[in-house]
Amino acid sequence: MEDNLHSEFSNFDNFLNMVLNKSINPGHVYDTVYDALIKNKSYAIHGGYPKDIKLKALNRLVTYYELTEEYEKCTELKKIKEKI
Repeated sequence: MEDNLHSEFSNFDNFLNMVLNKSINPGHVYDTVYDALIKNKSYAIHGGYPKDIKLKALNRLVTYYELTEEYEKCTELKKIKEKI
């Protein structure tokens, strides 16, 4: 469990350093959020945010991936939405 927590902090530190030190690529941000959701679906489903906020965020991700024609990601996000 501690290794997993250390890994999450390390990933977050890497993300913060990238945001602070490089120009932001929106596609990379969407991909980072998508990867986090897929790795920890239970937090996405049962996490402390209100249902409407979670669904709104997921809908935005789906819209982005529809525009980029990454339909396999849309399918995974819709599965999460159904469980919320």
